[in-house]
Amino acid sequence: MEISRIAFEQLQNTRDLGQFTMMDGRRIRPRHLLRSGNLHALSLEDRAILQNDYQLKTVIDFRTETEREHEPDTKISGVTYHWVPILDEATMGITHEESGKSGMEQLISLLMNEGFDAKQYMIATYRQLVNNSYSRGQYRRFFDILLTAPTDGAVLWHCSAGKDRVGIATYLLLCALGISPETAAEDYLATNTFYSDTLNAVIAQLTEQTGNRDIIPGIDALFSVKSDYLDAVIYEIQTKFGGMDAFLEHEMGLDEQKRAALCSLYLRENR
Repeated sequence: MEISRIAFEQLQNTRDLGQFTMMDGRRIRPRHLLRSGNLHALSLEDRAILQNDYQLKTVIDFRTETEREHEPDTKISGVTYHWVPILDEATMGITHEESGKSGMEQLISLLMNEGFDAKQYMIATYRQLVNNSYSRGQYRRFFDILLTAPTDGAVLWHCSAGKDRVGIATYLLLCALGISPETAAEDYLATNTFYSDTLNAVIAQLTEQTGNRDIIPGIDALFSVKSDYLDAVIYEIQTKFGGMDAFLEHEMGLDEQKRAALCSLYLRENR
């Protein structure tokens, strides 16, 4: 299927999950579930769209404290904000010395470190999203918020780019609602389409700044999503947690009753 994004001025990777149909024929309620990158650079028009077209009520921020300090969300009147950092800074490789640096400065430090393997770094980070008990607990909070959020408007969750922490949160949510794993993976990989301009801009900026074109594969690994990254998460869930249904029940707290409640809140008959 063709996956579309919401046409914002400053948000490249924001999507309404209302475009998806579940395996049982039900569809996600439009204008209720939004995945996104951070809301730091919202234009006035973007803010108006979120307020008026989506009646945004809840924002869930998956970023670390350092990320939030460098690019705080633009606040929108009438919205409740939840800070649910999925990874701590140590797990992301942010040391005390680097905590004052911007995301771009930290990225350069990683890429210029001899022997740094960007793809393996990403795969290891993705594994932490489900193997780390802290991260699992934070994703569980994400589901708890979804189950108690106001239903008269949208819930939006974001990290920095809306691709990794958000990508796995959305994959888990879509599986919990009953979408096919293939379609959930398509949504995850669609980030590469919406984020391509940013990737090209970062490649141009960093190669000029460092004078080193050998870092291009590393930039691509860090700024793209890959099937290998998602596969690493799926493998961990299957081999260590007994599969997706068991993971959702025992680690995300979605027993049969809560999973049915989630579906009742966010699905409707497809008509």
